[in-house]
Amino acid sequence: LLSSTIYRLSHIAYYAMWLRRYMVDESNKDYVTLARIKGAMLIGMCCFEEASQAFFQLIKRNSDYYKAYLGIAICFDKLGKYSEAVRYYKKFLKLKNGSEDAMFAEQRIVELKSLMPPKKNFLRLV
Repeated sequence: LLSSTIYRLSHIAYYAMWLRRYMVDESNKDYVTLARIKGAMLIGMCCFEEASQAFFQLIKRNSDYYKAYLGIAICFDKLGKYSEAVRYYKKFLKLKNGSEDAMFAEQRIVELKSLMPPKKNFLRLV
């Protein structure tokens, strides 16, 4: 069991180093695919801050790239930043409501809203 875990981790490290080497050049025609894979791998390695940065770079390049919004939402979700996660799940749904991940995003929004403290209403009736 331990040897298979070490084997998988060594493969993840190899691919991470490969991605880092080839992603430096944003003119690479496969940049978007490689950046998405990098973000997904970083999520798999529980490196949520770094993963969110990879997805933010994708949004800078293409603000309509819906998978990047989902990636950012998942990162914020895992980091416990629920209001930010809800914000990015909603952005994802706005761009790609009919996708296979839409039901997951809708469910997470409901679950996260139940975990968030209620908003305080500072208006008082006199």
